Amino acid sequence: MPSSPGKGGGHHRGSHRGPARGPQLLKAGGLLLAVALLLAAVGFGIVWTTDSQTSEPGKFKADRVKDLCDAVNAEGIQKFAPKEDDRQSDSDKKQNPAKFTCELRFTSGEESTSYQAITLSVDARVAATVGDAEKAFEGVVDYEKSRGFAVDKSSEGDQAAVVPKANTDPQECRAHIRSSNAVLSAELTVSGSQLSCAKEGVELLLETGTSTLDVMRSE
Repeated sequence: MPSSPGKGGGHHRGSHRGPARGPQLLKAGGLLLAVALLLAAVGFGIVWTTDSQTSEPGKFKADRVKDLCDAVNAEGIQKFAPKEDDRQSDSDKKQNPAKFTCELRFTSGEESTSYQAITLSVDARVAATVGDAEKAFEGVVDYEKSRGFAVDKSSEGDQAAVVPKANTDPQECRAHIRSSNAVLSAELTVSGSQLSCAKEGVELLLETGTSTLDVMRSE
């Protein structure tokens, strides 16, 4: 698994919607996001019914997290699609575990010689204990495997990557990361040929997910 650096810079906003082809591809990305969030919900549903073996409260506090998009550093993704077209965030701190979501949409812009549209979807859960988060992470990984996807898991056992669609348009890849009592799932939906989900995509997801958790922990 590629190593993941710490958190980076800020965000770049844009209002231009890009070429006419863009909205159709972004709409397709929205459907993939719904599938990914359903996957995460089922995975968490499997594990939250099991008693935790590790009762440590962990380093993350749900009540300190405000807007998850503010914690997401997408600079690496914007090297391929620099114009931010849209961002949407949501949270449910009453849910068990507390849930935070962010969706960012980027396009290559008018000056680019080739079209690129990228949707980044992030789903973060803050559990009551470290043990709950460990079980949640394993539940999501097991669910990916049950769908027939090859899961590339780190030697430390707290990061996993999946590339369900590598040779299609759009491409799709996901990463799952556990840190203390938090679990983060991130997905890229990529239309265009500049970014490969099977190569740079997975690395970018792990970098973005790790830096997002760093910011969440420090808030």
